[in-house]
Amino acid sequence: MVNTPKKSKKNSDFVEKSSVLAGKVLEKIRGGVSDAYEAGVKALDELANSAQNYLEKYEDSREMKRLSSERRELTKELGIRVYSNNKSKKTSIENLFTDKEIGVLVERIEVLNKEIVKLGKKIDQYEK
Repeated sequence: MVNTPKKSKKNSDFVEKSSVLAGKVLEKIRGGVSDAYEAGVKALDELANSAQNYLEKYEDSREMKRLSSERRELTKELGIRVYSNNKSKKTSIENLFTDKEIGVLVERIEVLNKEIVKLGKKIDQYEK
């Protein structure tokens, strides 16, 4: 089969159009890959943020349990001290809180109460 100028022109037009079409297809593929990459990065970033939030939330929950336990122990100690002072020294309830050790316990409990409230508000933020 002999290539005539007419067939040669058709072949070159076909090659040129194929080349343009292939370029457009490659451009779409690159764009799709770029979009897929961006979507993947965004999804991984959201996943990392969610994981970090859970870590912080449960770290805070563990801290809340520790504070609660410490407060419970201090409250128990305060009750024992008040009862002992009242029984042994026959101190009136009003005068019990002039005892320095009792005052220190009350202050420590108040500090813990403030920490618990602050941490509770922080934990509430995770649930919003």
